[in-house]
Amino acid sequence: MAFDKNELKQIKEIVTGSEEGVVKRVDQKITTAKEEIIKTTDQKIASAKEEIIKTTDQKITTAKEDIIKTTDQKIVSAKEETITVLSREITDLAEINHAVINQVSKIAELEKRLIRLETIVLKGGWK
Repeated sequence: MAFDKNELKQIKEIVTGSEEGVVKRVDQKITTAKEEIIKTTDQKIASAKEEIIKTTDQKITTAKEDIIKTTDQKIVSAKEETITVLSREITDLAEINHAVINQVSKIAELEKRLIRLETIVLKGGWK
């Protein structure tokens, strides 16, 4: 079976056309695959970013809560310590106040005695 020139030309055009079609389809598939890979990669990156942000926010919130809790505990402890110190100081001041009042009462009594003695001396009662 021999082919004439026209038949060979037609076969060549069919093969060449098919080859170009195959190349176009392969190029399209490569482009589609690239686009899909880029789309999938972008989605994974976005998802990872969201997860990182969510995890970071949770860690920050937990750290804030821990700091607030620790600070509140320290404040309560400092208040209790301050109250204890102030209570001791108030007790000490009350004791000092009581002692001063006793001394003031003695001064008033001594003043009365002194006035009596002055009266006796001025009247010439001591000889």
